[in-house]
Amino acid sequence: MHSNSCSLRRKLASVFASALTAASTALYATRNLLAAAGIFIKPFITSWHSVIKHSHCSKLFGCVTPALINLLRTIFNSIKQLEELDNTGVYILWENVPEGLLPRVYIGESDKLKGRLDLQDREKEFWDNCVAFVSKDKYLNKAHIRYLEARLVMLAKEAKRCELESGTVPRIPTLAPADRSDAELYLREMLLCLPVIGVRFFEKPSGQNQSNTVFDLNSKGVTAKGYEESGGFTVLTGSTAVKSETNSIHIHIKELRLTLQKKRILKDMGTTFEFVEDYTFGSLSAAASVVLGMSANGRYYWKKQSSKT
Repeated sequence: MHSNSCSLRRKLASVFASALTAASTALYATRNLLAAAGIFIKPFITSWHSVIKHSHCSKLFGCVTPALINLLRTIFNSIKQLEELDNTGVYILWENVPEGLLPRVYIGESDKLKGRLDLQDREKEFWDNCVAFVSKDKYLNKAHIRYLEARLVMLAKEAKRCELESGTVPRIPTLAPADRSDAELYLREMLLCLPVIGVRFFEKPSGQNQSNTVFDLNSKGVTAKGYEESGGFTVLTGSTAVKSETNSIHIHIKELRLTLQKKRILKDMGTTFEFVEDYTFGSLSAAASVVLGMSANGRYYWKKQSSKT
């Protein structure tokens, strides 16, 4: 009976998270449009996230009752007395960056979250946002959070959608089979919650399927293929990119191209670069700009692939 109850709750959580993710995406898009017009509504977005937390929707996520605390650094001092921050937990810090640029991310753990986050506020300058996961029923112990920290770092490195601030990869601790199973369940629930607040650092491309519309880009002597998905626009392995860059290229696109070379996603083939693995960008325009080495409107350069009979 308990197993059936957990299964039902996870199914409800999946549906609920999908709805929240769609709403969150729409809100962020609206925020960006208004920001372009000089209207800043970030406090409203923050308040909406606070509604998610304080409505206790996190109780839907699994049977280990994880609680999510999402906050902006600018308001940390005013809310650091939250009783949830007295618990053991895992936290993620990240910076705001222009579209297409990989954000710096720090993943950590502590059995005294309040003190650790206070220290990070004093010592780490780069971050603008934080999300912390705790267990309201005191479920997490030190072994659990070290395991979760190590798994999150591993997933982030595999996804290659951020720059990890921590230079070392923590060793995954050995847990008893039951504890490991519980920790993996908790991790799955965390990964279900994170897209709701726009965090996709741990998502690898879902892979192309028959329902994806394939787009082609043919310009400046290079060819590329890709497809749109919920997390952005994925450029496929084997696509090529120019080596030269225009003088007017946005600095964040220039930095992203350098980062992709450093991560060995873009391989130097002599006259061009080649994508040696699928890579997901935040938008069609970011993908086109990296491929063409210039500021580019993705809707103009990416064309739907012709149907083949």
